Amino acid sequence: MCPYSDECNFSYRCFCPHSKKCIRCEDWSCDTCRLHRLDGAGLVDLVRRLPATRLFLDFDQTLCSSKSGFPPVPGKHRLQEDVAELLRCAQRAGENEQGEGGGGWERSLRVSIVSRNPHKKEIMEMLQRRGIGDRVEVCCVKVERTTKVGKIADDMRGEERGAVAVYADDDVRELIDPTLTACSGLHRVIFSFRELTS
Repeated sequence: MCPYSDECNFSYRCFCPHSKKCIRCEDWSCDTCRLHRLDGAGLVDLVRRLPATRLFLDFDQTLCSSKSGFPPVPGKHRLQEDVAELLRCAQRAGENEQGEGGGGWERSLRVSIVSRNPHKKEIMEMLQRRGIGDRVEVCCVKVERTTKVGKIADDMRGEERGAVAVYADDDVRELIDPTLTACSGLHRVIFSFRELTS
């Protein structure tokens, strides 16, 4: 049981029985629980280490410093640079027959941005300006009348058996949804945006 917050025990179920630590409150990660608390550099390391072939990202306060579903504004909002560079390298690897994407990235990584932010056009424009976007799917769940959990679970059912995926979001609610915790190849990341500034 989390000694810091009853919310973690009852609403969020973030307590790791293996290490006896709260993943949410103690900045802890557990490969066995497939639940991690990471910043941008930690997320990149996890994707490389697993190695993941699929990445799902929230947009606001995860990939971008934008908040509350407002459109990203050039000059005001910025992308989390460690993650943005991973996406650029993975995109180059997907375009290159040998799979080499630079930055030590040697395999294709399918990336989907799964967000409640409805401003798909502005999100795609921001990604294009930063050299990302041609091979990144943007799913604005409110517009597409689905949920983050529904989109990710559907995509995971379509993955090959044994595939490893990562889903990063700053909001723990979807990360602990039983539908996603049941996806055996899905590692979930409570994303810490502390290095992002608007």
